[in-house]
Amino acid sequence: MHLPIVIFCRLNRDYYSLRRSAVSLLRELVTCCRRNQRLLLQEHGTAYKQLMRDVLASCGDHPTQVDLFEILYRCAKVLGDQVYQHCMDAQMRGLLAQLLAKDGAELDLPTELNSLVVAYNTGLRERASVMVVEAQMLRLSAPMVRPLGSQVPLGPHHITLPVRLQQDDDDDEPEILDLPYTNISKVLVTPASAANHPDLARPGQHLIELQCKAFPECLGEEIKQACEAAATAVRDAGVFTVGLVLQES
Repeated sequence: MHLPIVIFCRLNRDYYSLRRSAVSLLRELVTCCRRNQRLLLQEHGTAYKQLMRDVLASCGDHPTQVDLFEILYRCAKVLGDQVYQHCMDAQMRGLLAQLLAKDGAELDLPTELNSLVVAYNTGLRERASVMVVEAQMLRLSAPMVRPLGSQVPLGPHHITLPVRLQQDDDDDEPEILDLPYTNISKVLVTPASAANHPDLARPGQHLIELQCKAFPECLGEEIKQACEAAATAVRDAGVFTVGLVLQES
């Protein structure tokens, strides 16, 4: 099997969703077949290096970075550390070696990959295209939708939140909720209080509310209608709101 359609996915960063889909397909291909891993490294080695050196750093999209690290991990399990020696610094090589040494049967791979992405972007410093903010609390105005975890990845053009829809099983992959900055109509910042949450009354905590102009299509029509009905009861609430509590550093 040949992989040229997804190897050369170094696109303008405005097309992050197209690049994300291409990299996700590549992840599926290398996960389901070890022969594809060898093809990727041996027949498309130049493009692979371009992915891991350039696209990983500059893509500006957290899910794309997670998938690229999973590709790297899957290939390294079979082909060894040659997979990442050329594209990672000493710190990241050490973290990858630690991950590869763990028992796969007991591994929480999504959590491990997310930790790698955070460490990678932290190491890039001002060159990082994704910044992950740790929120004290995260909530959405949409009924039947709950955010997963408390991390908020910020790209150059959008915020990405993993969410779970009420009708989904816990074993299903999370939905990816993208909020382009162009869809945010208002940002409200107020001191956090116990009214937001009993544990959120410490000094230096602020509630940030992001009010959107249009409802995220990925959540579906049923949830959209419920959210719009709720918004009409609250003056100036916007059609969709994300609230997060951040602690001053």
